[in-house]
Amino acid sequence: MKLILEKIITKFEEEQPEIVVWQIKVVCAVILVYKLLSRDFSNFGFWPESVLLGYPFDIYTPDYILLTAIPPLFDLTTFHFIHWFIPLPSAEQFYFLQNILILSAIALAVSPIRYTRMLGIVVYVICIYLWGFVYRAGQEIDAMFLIQGCLFVLAVIPRKANKEKYSGYIYSSVLLIFVFYYFFSGVNKIIDLSLIEWLQFDLLATNSSLLLAFQELNYRSVFEFPDIDFLPDITYTLSAAITYFVHLAAPMIFFQRTKLKLIFYWFFYSLFHLMTGYVGILFTANFFVWLAIIPLFPDKKIKLQLGK
Repeated sequence: MKLILEKIITKFEEEQPEIVVWQIKVVCAVILVYKLLSRDFSNFGFWPESVLLGYPFDIYTPDYILLTAIPPLFDLTTFHFIHWFIPLPSAEQFYFLQNILILSAIALAVSPIRYTRMLGIVVYVICIYLWGFVYRAGQEIDAMFLIQGCLFVLAVIPRKANKEKYSGYIYSSVLLIFVFYYFFSGVNKIIDLSLIEWLQFDLLATNSSLLLAFQELNYRSVFEFPDIDFLPDITYTLSAAITYFVHLAAPMIFFQRTKLKLIFYWFFYSLFHLMTGYVGILFTANFFVWLAIIPLFPDKKIKLQLGK
């Protein structure tokens, strides 16, 4: 156990060039701005207060426990506790906050490294606050986890304390965000499903039923799975089990962080996210947020002193 802990610490403190911090903050900022430009938060200003102040916990079945989705923890983690004392924002105020977040995200992407934490705090707080209202509707919790996790890292890790190791701490912490996301997704499969059920998922049948529901009941739209005759039916059954297993192996992302291996993980998990699109679950941002951790620099021994 001691050797494992020492290896984790050694990997966590592995030095990285400052360009990786630029890479992480630019990728996250661009994705966040895109998502902000594709929606209008001002519509929350017209929702009844009784609906707007519901909790994600309210829409799950009683046997499903989501600790951060219950009061008062949800209010604390999303900064909605301020509405214990002040009224909810109006439509105009929601619109104003959305635009402030867009400008703050752009500033985070282009500002020097020394301002990363300060702007990271601003972007994270406003982002989690606004998306908290989306979470109250039970939407986008998984879709925003990686982006908000990266923003949280940028917001909490100080640079002044250890400038030499700052980039390594940022990169390792972001890798851990990816590990937590995919590993606990695999753990959920163990909790929610028996091992026998791992082999009972039928992608084609599920896709067909959802297509029929969309055509007949105007249920959520899904892609139609392509007709691939050369693959045996068991492939679709085994693919689910293999996917669950690889999720449980996600901690290897932290230790095997070479460009080639990270590209392999990105390809596999992107394929996974594409497959979930055929059952009506498509997290488009997760295809691109991997660009934050795949090494794009020539060599990590090269120290690029940017934005000092």
